[in-house]
Amino acid sequence: MELLDIYDENRRKTGMTRERSNPLQPGWYDLVVVLMVVDRKNRVFCTRRSPEKSAFPGWWESTGGAAKAGEDSLSAAVRELREETGLTVDPGKLTLLYSWKGQGFFRDVFLARMDFSLEQVVFQPGETDGAQWLPFEEWEKKAMDGHEPYLSPVPPGPHEFYKLLRNHLQK
Repeated sequence: MELLDIYDENRRKTGMTRERSNPLQPGWYDLVVVLMVVDRKNRVFCTRRSPEKSAFPGWWESTGGAAKAGEDSLSAAVRELREETGLTVDPGKLTLLYSWKGQGFFRDVFLARMDFSLEQVVFQPGETDGAQWLPFEEWEKKAMDGHEPYLSPVPPGPHEFYKLLRNHLQK
C-alpha cells in the first residue's frame, strides 16, 4: 500500500494521507516530481514507460512520480531515479527548475547533471523498460510536439520552461 500526503490548494499538507489507488477528492492535491537528467553533451536522459502502465504505455519520459507520505519533492526525485533506473544522485546536485499547480497536483521539475552509460541503467519492472539519450533540441521538439510518444515534464505551451532549462544548460 502506497500512501501519499494530501495537500490543499495552497500546497500545505492537510495532515491527511490517502492510498494511491483511492481517487483524489475535490480540493485535494498530490505532490509529484520530474527529474531532468542531462549529461555534459546536453543530451536528455529518457526512459520508456512499461507496456503495463495504465497511462501512456510505451511513451518516453523523464524520470518522475508521486512523493510518498512524509517525503518532500527533493527526496521523492532522488528515490524515483533510484527506483526507476537504479541510478543514484546526491540531493545537493539537484536544481529546482520549475514548479506548477495542475489539476489535483503540484509538480516540481528538477535538473541533475550526470554522465553515465545506458548499460548502467536497471529498469524497474512494471515502470520502465527502455532508456536513451536525446540531444536537447531533439528532445524539446518531441516533447513540445505532442504527436510523438514523448511526454513533456510541463504542460503544453510553457515555452518559458524550455528557455529556463536551456539557460541552465549553457552555464
